[in-house]
Amino acid sequence: MRLACLYALQGYLVSNLANQQDLLSTLLPSSSDTDTPAPTTGRLLLAGLFGRDPVTCWCSSVLLVSALESREAREELLRVQLSTGRGQGSLVAMICQKVRDQMLEPLKQSGLLCLLSVWVHNCPTGAAILLRDQHFTDH
Repeated sequence: MRLACLYALQGYLVSNLANQQDLLSTLLPSSSDTDTPAPTTGRLLLAGLFGRDPVTCWCSSVLLVSALESREAREELLRVQLSTGRGQGSLVAMICQKVRDQMLEPLKQSGLLCLLSVWVHNCPTGAAILLRDQHFTDH
């Protein structure tokens, strides 16, 4: 069922920059957010990306890759901030931290690496942020 949903959503996003932008906008905070914000597509994708299930992580990664056709979309994704136990962190930093995790399942790791590689392709700002992460570049 998850793969069928992924396939349908990818079909919705392929070569449709407006739909890709709409998806990415759900990842960014809006002025209407309250203390308990309603679930959005973006929040569900992030929950899947950082959840425990390897298949859900991979599907979320692949779907985000589908939304990154334009350079503007890649730059926009750099603005995503996540709340952590230690405050806020950027999405790219959180993904790098997950990839560095030695106990990460191969399916999760391949999905996250695919997302990172597509994200930084033709995105100098994203590549610079990735290369500044000393722990990530050591591997």
